[in-house]
Amino acid sequence: MLLYLIRHGETVWNREHRFQGRLDMPLNETGLRQARQLAGRMAGVTGVTRLWCSPLQRASVTADQIAAAMGLTSEPLPGLEEIDMGLWAGRPVPELLSGPEGGALRHWLSGDPDAAAPEGECLRAVGRRTSAALTPLLANVEGDAAVVAHGLSLKALIFALLDLPLAYCRLFDLDNASLSILRWEPSAPAKLLLLNDTGHLDVPSGNGAFWEADV
Repeated sequence: MLLYLIRHGETVWNREHRFQGRLDMPLNETGLRQARQLAGRMAGVTGVTRLWCSPLQRASVTADQIAAAMGLTSEPLPGLEEIDMGLWAGRPVPELLSGPEGGALRHWLSGDPDAAAPEGECLRAVGRRTSAALTPLLANVEGDAAVVAHGLSLKALIFALLDLPLAYCRLFDLDNASLSILRWEPSAPAKLLLLNDTGHLDVPSGNGAFWEADV
């Protein structure tokens, strides 16, 4: 089966480079336009019978636009939420980097999958959480499936499904409103067919790199 993995559209805090994590920020006007453009891209895709999304509104609103264009109903799935940024949630990344927590943040940004924000969640835990939520459902899908979620929750899921070491997680970006595609089967690691495609957007997103934790 094909698995379409979609990051939500832009929020004000993406633009301001603030960590969002589990905080439930809405899409801004750019993000709403990106969601409509994603819907236009996915409207031409056939074979998708299920569309799951993170319950956070920036993902669920993006998913609703896509689902309407595809004749589907989006299904919120607990477990697909973004990484918990703990005490860093809501704070600007440049401010953190220039302050006393700058060393800890630089270590987190280095890609250590076991590093976490204070009172937050590490990427390895996100991989376990997202794959545990989604994988049992994929085995029962007739046709293809789509998931709308977040920068780091999707990245952790991709590494889990590809069975790749999370130590390499900083080697690629997932921009706002990007599309990635895996070929998934239950008996072997998935295969990567498309990564971080934003060709459907009229203005490039540019919110990848180390800002991907929904900042």
